[in-house]
Amino acid sequence: MLHEIVERFNQLPTDDAGQTASANENCATFGDCPTAAFAADGGVALTAYTEAQTAQTAILGPNGQNTNQFDKGRLANAQPSFRAVLKTGAAVNDAIIMAGLRQTAALDVATDDNKAIFRAEPGRKQIVTVTPANVQVGDVFTLTVDGQAAARFVASAATVANVTAGLKAAWDAAGGKNRFAAVDGTTVLTLTAAAAGESRAITGTAVNGGANDTQTITIAETQAGTSATWKLVLSIANVDYVFDTGVACLVSTLYTLELSSLARQVGAWINGKRVCIDAAGLTFGAASAIKPYAGIGQSTGIGTAKTINVYELALGAEL
Repeated sequence: MLHEIVERFNQLPTDDAGQTASANENCATFGDCPTAAFAADGGVALTAYTEAQTAQTAILGPNGQNTNQFDKGRLANAQPSFRAVLKTGAAVNDAIIMAGLRQTAALDVATDDNKAIFRAEPGRKQIVTVTPANVQVGDVFTLTVDGQAAARFVASAATVANVTAGLKAAWDAAGGKNRFAAVDGTTVLTLTAAAAGESRAITGTAVNGGANDTQTITIAETQAGTSATWKLVLSIANVDYVFDTGVACLVSTLYTLELSSLARQVGAWINGKRVCIDAAGLTFGAASAIKPYAGIGQSTGIGTAKTINVYELALGAEL
């Protein structure tokens, strides 16, 4: 593995997002919290927080001056390699941590049609809303979890509030409260997972029992549940593939995250352990220029700031 350029942050990246010359010749900071400070043990600290309960991001990446290899990136067919050395903060729940090769300064999975990134989003609980409508006496409303019946209620009054209250009571009585806390909002029933983890498939049916067959029930996942492990996310021609590395994302822990590619097929390592071999044969688009990024984001409505220290970013090529 040949690394053409390595940044160890002897100079701070600026928060100019590429608008003016950076004090650091390779990197600048981006996002809603585009600031960085020297970490006490070396490298730079990125901090994400919430402002007016809106999620914020702090992302480290090429400085936009088009004067270095970080900014120019590497074509995906040029066998790019990547390394980030970072340390998680004292809290990782309800944070998004990302490091890898992508086209733009973002944390999400959907952005960029070609990328290879490590991404951890630990501690997030699944939240689902249940909204009945057009209720008549006798209509039957049922909720299922992973295809298994979890709650059933027959409307005893022609109101939405009657159904949300009835479904909550049925949910709790059937033991659903042990997996999801049900909150009756009179117009909507909100189900929040008792523990963080992968999302369950919650569905619902509404069967006519009144005069008119107009009853409905709408199920919406407002927040997905996430497991506390690092994922490898590959986006190939705007199609996303997610692989669970099985490596836990823990608090106050040092991680060396490495990517390499031969014949455009990606391999991944965490702390020297290979966690993905050739990514099931997936290959990058040949003409995509991908660049090194690392960052952290904060979940909406969470008041505690989240931080990572980044000690090293490296961009290179396999020979």
